[in-house]
Amino acid sequence: MSSGNKPNQIERFWKGYISGTNRGKIILSMEGSEKTLSGNGILFDQQYGPSTFRLSGSIEGRSAKMNMDEFQGFFGVPPLDGEVNLTFTTDYKSAEGNWKSDIGTAGSLKIDFFSNSQFKWMRTWYWNKLQIFLSRNLKILYGLFYLIIIIISLSRIIEISFVLLILFFTPGLYIFRYEIRGLIEALGLKKIAGAEFQERKPALAPAPILYSSLSTEIDKFIYLDGFFVPKTKLLLLWFGDKELVTVESLINYARLIGIADNNISNTAEALENTNCIAFKDEKYKLSDFGKKYIKKMTARL
Repeated sequence: MSSGNKPNQIERFWKGYISGTNRGKIILSMEGSEKTLSGNGILFDQQYGPSTFRLSGSIEGRSAKMNMDEFQGFFGVPPLDGEVNLTFTTDYKSAEGNWKSDIGTAGSLKIDFFSNSQFKWMRTWYWNKLQIFLSRNLKILYGLFYLIIIIISLSRIIEISFVLLILFFTPGLYIFRYEIRGLIEALGLKKIAGAEFQERKPALAPAPILYSSLSTEIDKFIYLDGFFVPKTKLLLLWFGDKELVTVESLINYARLIGIADNNISNTAEALENTNCIAFKDEKYKLSDFGKKYIKKMTARL
């Protein structure tokens, strides 16, 4: 089989998909020389929505290795650094490889060359950058907007009715819903003006009877695939290369990957109740079953 001759210039536009801890479509705009390769990318994550990032690295024959940085998206804690490894086909029209980030996310990717224009690419790139900016700064922008409305109303530059002020205020109830809910819980309010609040119940671990009734490991693996949310799986993967984990270390990493403080203990308890980790002498340890489940998860990457 011919190894293929590397063209003078890598094709500009690529599209494909990634899989692993994250799944979604990906679009890349790349350019390179004989030894270097760089570009920009947009990931349309199935769970988190669009994200943008930049790539820079080197290419040797059909193999490319690039760093991934300047990541912007809707993740609770976006990665600061990452790595992408690609192997091009002999005609340099397709490539497959793997990716990983500094927050423990990892997986595989496959991309193919496609015909596109610079105008369409720039339009897509800046449109997604705008969506991300508006989403991440929506609370500040809305607060400034409402402050301006109040100033205009008080200064009587424009007459704004009370009903219109209420209409302007209504979207804020949704935008600040988590802050409002947190305030209600912090104050311990059960009802306001006769309206009762529904108490949130913490997520429960699998029912012991149901889980213990599963006799084979493969049955338990299938069960956990559906029960564990991505962040719980990510926390379990983090245990993979560690002998012992302190409570403080677990809390810090759980916060890093976006697990809410009031759900960290529930997440750790779920891993304990499913025999993935054990807690002894104030430290967590990965169990043999947990190691097998991690091996199963990473085998698909």
